[in-house]
Amino acid sequence: MHKTLLKTFGNSIGLVLAMVALVCSQPLRACPESIFPPVSDNELLIAPERVESLLDKSKMARASECDELAADLAQLFFWGVGIQPVDFTAAARQLAFLQALSPGDATLRLLEPAVVLLGKSARLDVDEAMRRYQREINSGDALRRDKALAVLNQLAREQPKVNLQGQPLYLDAGRHLPAPAAQRGVILDADQGRLLVDSGGGMPALRWISPGLELPALAGPMAFFAHRAPGADQRRQQWQMPSQSLTTGLLRSGFGQRDQFLEIQCTATVIGPQWLLTAAHCLSAPDGGDEVLQQLAFAWRGERWVVSQAWRHQEHRSGDQQRGNVGQYSGSDVALLALAAPLPVTDFPRLASPDSEVEIYSFGYPQDKAPGTLWASECRGQLRRPDGPGELRVYRLDCSNTVGQSGSAVIDKARPDTVYGVLSARVREQQDDFNVFAAFSPALVKDIQRLISGDTDIQASGRSRFLQRYYAAPEVISRK
Repeated sequence: MHKTLLKTFGNSIGLVLAMVALVCSQPLRACPESIFPPVSDNELLIAPERVESLLDKSKMARASECDELAADLAQLFFWGVGIQPVDFTAAARQLAFLQALSPGDATLRLLEPAVVLLGKSARLDVDEAMRRYQREINSGDALRRDKALAVLNQLAREQPKVNLQGQPLYLDAGRHLPAPAAQRGVILDADQGRLLVDSGGGMPALRWISPGLELPALAGPMAFFAHRAPGADQRRQQWQMPSQSLTTGLLRSGFGQRDQFLEIQCTATVIGPQWLLTAAHCLSAPDGGDEVLQQLAFAWRGERWVVSQAWRHQEHRSGDQQRGNVGQYSGSDVALLALAAPLPVTDFPRLASPDSEVEIYSFGYPQDKAPGTLWASECRGQLRRPDGPGELRVYRLDCSNTVGQSGSAVIDKARPDTVYGVLSARVREQQDDFNVFAAFSPALVKDIQRLISGDTDIQASGRSRFLQRYYAAPEVISRK
């Protein structure tokens, strides 16, 4: 009998082990790795070409069991990248999955208060949701502050904007405590009368109005929230600014003299299928050196695009900067670069001549920031007198820019598809210290348009009214 029991027990153990072996032999469906940068990272978004794989139906179906996937999809729907438009409702759904899977996830901490403010989640009190962003803004950590502001700016960008002039505002949902007046606001939840306003100095604040009020709608962009401390660096990474439709990349200029090779970095902007706009001084060795320009390349989305030709303003001379001739040096600081192959880009800016006073953006790659990160400056520009000779026009800017941002396109703040010129140089005159940009004149705009449209006379002569061919890559020269 004991032998029979032992045999039966042994058979059971064998059956269990066989079942375990069978289960272990089946391939496990591992969760995909996260592709969005961590919240603690200096970056915010993914490249548009990665969106399609993230939206794969078989992958999306697993969001309720994979916290990395739920976090990625929540960010994709919240920010809207590439082919995926902004969808706050879908973002809230993915955040609910993430809450169940990983309650301490950093993505949840960053985005959940936003969907609470929108009325798409009730896990937090709305006042607590706003306090969380205010704590991040006041944390003393620049990255935490800027990412919190980026979230609130996304709400300001996507939600309806209204005129609040003459409209009573309140600090509480019960509408018992009057709030200071505001000129404009962003509707977060119309049914609850919940608003986001600028409380002064670019700082966001939660306000309340009577539900159901029909307020005048505002067209165009909202004044974006920003940290504007006196004397602070006002530059912000691209994801902290209004979305720009222009294609911007790094220009790398290589210079050689005997056994030495030097490379400098500027910013360039795509203005045609094979054409870039940058600063003329990016084609000259720094500090008036005699190194010869040997190569030019455009770095964009991790790829290197060869520049086959460079054209610069005929009046540009490097020595004018040392001689203090700002009008001549910066007024002519314009260059056009022809790429050896066209870029996969279809949207190009309109070139125009500015009024005497303008509000502008410029997007560039400053060398005092993390390598390869795109930063934006928001400035006011004023025509500088005396102007440069002839058609040369120089504008003084009230914002700070540094090495690496040279060549950035100067963009109309109200019409972000319009470029007025090129960020040139930093000028020091006695006790004065300011940045300037080279502005297009109407005649120069026409000249540039002739060049990039393939005017055969200009190409044959190597010269137009204002521009002349300054550089040609060796392979281009050998084919002539």
